[in-house]
Amino acid sequence: MEKTIDLEIPLLMPGVENDKDECLNRLEESFKNYKGIIRAHVERDKSPVDLCIHYDPNLLTLSDVKRLAERAGAQIINRFHHESIAVEGMDCSDCVTVIEHSVGRMDGVLSVNVNYPAEKMWIEYDSQKVNRASIEKRVRSLGYEIPVEGFRSWYKENREIVFSLTAGLLLLIGWLGETFFGLPVAIATTLYITAYIFGG
Repeated sequence: MEKTIDLEIPLLMPGVENDKDECLNRLEESFKNYKGIIRAHVERDKSPVDLCIHYDPNLLTLSDVKRLAERAGAQIINRFHHESIAVEGMDCSDCVTVIEHSVGRMDGVLSVNVNYPAEKMWIEYDSQKVNRASIEKRVRSLGYEIPVEGFRSWYKENREIVFSLTAGLLLLIGWLGETFFGLPVAIATTLYITAYIFGG
């Protein structure tokens, strides 16, 4: 007598939101060789999408099946990455074809879709064969820009402020240390010179 369990895809594979995502097929395929798993299929008509697993309760417990599903989902998500990357410098719709053709030929890139008006590239790749840095390098080699994100982006935009604040802080430490705490003149002078360098 077989039993079934339905597991929500967003819990097994966070970030997989499209019911046409190839990772769902990979998840189904990953259950084909498990002893005790009779059948596994994705129910795409549900919202959210579910993975329905038919199993033999004489060979596997419910917790075993859940653990297998969680492990399979984690392995797929860790290996196959889905990224949205901003691309700047496209001046015509032909640029889309150039980027898609060049990046799509990279070993490990499974799909690439560039949107000219949105200046975005959606890409799926096998992280065991290629990484984001090499994909970005390929796009840059074609003459397009990938904007810097995160701390580097913030630092690039606010570098002058950081230098000014650092100079002010060094100046304040030197003055307070020399005036109120008996900081030796040589150290205070070093702080003043460093503040001058940061201040430009």
